Amino acid sequence: FNAVTINRVGGNITNFTVGSDCSLPLGANPTVDFTDDNNGASTFTINGTLSGTGTLTMTGGNFSGDTISFGTTATLSGFSGLSVADVTAFTTSATTLNLGAYTTVNFDGAFTLSSGTFTAPSGTMTVQGSFTQSGGTFTHNSGTITFDGSTTSTTLTCGSSSLGSVTLNKTSTGTLTLASDCTFAGTFTRTDGEVANPGAAYTLTVQGDITFTNTTDTTGGANLTLSAGGSSNQTITPGGETWSGVFTVNKSSNTASLAGAFTVSGQTCTVVEGTFDLNGQAF
Repeated sequence: FNAVTINRVGGNITNFTVGSDCSLPLGANPTVDFTDDNNGASTFTINGTLSGTGTLTMTGGNFSGDTISFGTTATLSGFSGLSVADVTAFTTSATTLNLGAYTTVNFDGAFTLSSGTFTAPSGTMTVQGSFTQSGGTFTHNSGTITFDGSTTSTTLTCGSSSLGSVTLNKTSTGTLTLASDCTFAGTFTRTDGEVANPGAAYTLTVQGDITFTNTTDTTGGANLTLSAGGSSNQTITPGGETWSGVFTVNKSSNTASLAGAFTVSGQTCTVVEGTFDLNGQAF
């Protein structure tokens, strides 16, 4: 079979668990529909094995508090993609959840890694809700996380692990707000959406190229430091962006170079280490 519907009826909370001794063969491109009729938060917990081919789609969250949770013994076998649809949040504490070879990884709700090891795809992983690493190890696998969605605001808590490349591609009403210091080992591209001022002082360190496209917005804020870091040459393409936070260059070697006029409004610019090349651009 390749379609499973879990329809729990009655009560305010209708939780469901696939035990560690259970193995569900789901076939090709299966859909697991976690449907409930209650008005409270429900959790669908996987402690066993889900197997099949193609993309596993998990859907059915009718309430904003609904969660799909992978426990320590949860295993995915044979799939090449994972998509968690609706507003359903996804949490994992699986000892090992390796999606490194997956071609599709999509979370329409929030993503939380609380323990264990999560390996992201080498391609693109999309997240509409918040991203939280409260524990465990996030292996970025040199892939890209794209934060998208039409109106969703994303809070980014990076924990102890670096992310790979990050793209912000929300509509103008969507925001990305840091809730911890974060390091992007790859590039940072802002296509649309606002990088908001966090409630406390945090630093966003980007070790690859920094690109702001199709924008004349002012983003950042007094509590947010954007730091060009790492040891490789990197290019900063402002694209008309005004950065209202602190800007620093703190590279162990090589150069951060401007590829366009860059405005830093009302805050400081500090070169701690490394070379900052204006490259003939206005700054």
